[in-house]
Amino acid sequence: MSISSLLNSPSELTDAASSKTAIVLMTRVRLARNLIGHSFPGWAKPAQRETVLAPCRSAIAAAPQMKRCFNFAITDLTDLERQILVERHLISRELSSTKNGAGVVISRDQAISVMLNEEDHLRIQVLRAGFNLKKAWAAINEFDTVLEERLDYAFSPTLGYL
Repeated sequence: MSISSLLNSPSELTDAASSKTAIVLMTRVRLARNLIGHSFPGWAKPAQRETVLAPCRSAIAAAPQMKRCFNFAITDLTDLERQILVERHLISRELSSTKNGAGVVISRDQAISVMLNEEDHLRIQVLRAGFNLKKAWAAINEFDTVLEERLDYAFSPTLGYL
């Protein structure tokens, strides 16, 4: 899928026709996950970042929530395309300035995006229009559970997810 397909796809957050109020509110829930046995992205060498990137992109794209998703390497996007994704809250400014070994996978409806090799191996986020914390939490919790079955998360019984 191309970036132009993403821009032309309707989203709960960008669809003005579905807006019921003049005030725009958004709920975002984020989870940070790292893989066991791999250096954190900020400390990793480019080759190590690439080693993490490919299996993560595949595992995320295979999740049922990501059917027909948009799957981009950050280096394949132009500066303008990156800026648009930042403005839509689909990627962070930090990820947009990453040179190599980083990516993003975005659900077709743009409600779920997973930034890869930003500060963490995976930065999972769910966006919902309005104040829908329970709905956003339920969606991210379900998606995180699916990913945890496919990827080896770094977890400590005393510290939690690393």
